Amino acid sequence: MPERRTLHPPHRSTARHGAERPSGRGLLPLNTPQQKAVLRALAGLDVFASAQGIHRHLRGQDAPVSLSTVYRTLATLEHLGLVDAVRDSRGEKAYRRRDTSEHQHYLICRQCGYSVPIPCEEFEEWLAATQRRYGFVDVRHMLTFEGLCRGCRDRRAAQPLAP
Repeated sequence: MPERRTLHPPHRSTARHGAERPSGRGLLPLNTPQQKAVLRALAGLDVFASAQGIHRHLRGQDAPVSLSTVYRTLATLEHLGLVDAVRDSRGEKAYRRRDTSEHQHYLICRQCGYSVPIPCEEFEEWLAATQRRYGFVDVRHMLTFEGLCRGCRDRRAAQPLAP
């Protein structure tokens, strides 16, 4: 099983020079120190993290980034397709850096949050045919599957039964 990365210091940087964000005047680069800090925080994660979780991580790293900047940066990254977003069990958005320009689907551990991108070619083909059939364009979607990862399953199996 691959090593899990959570909201601890990132192992590598994903600051994408030239990434752009929408604004009233067109697209501007994502290049402020605060935006780069958000990008670095996302770099080492293989879990989906909430904006509040990312903000807590940044505060723990003494990064002077406001929660509103985290939200704005994540919204921009989502718009640009550089992060994926899912809703957790409480309906809160959680984000994960996208490793590819391709749309991805995920298998997510509902206990620890570990997530793995999974191929869904057949689903994408069905969706494309359905869009054509009904005349829809620019359909956005996120397909996630939840379960227990191997580590959580093994920990659960090792726990003694409660009396």
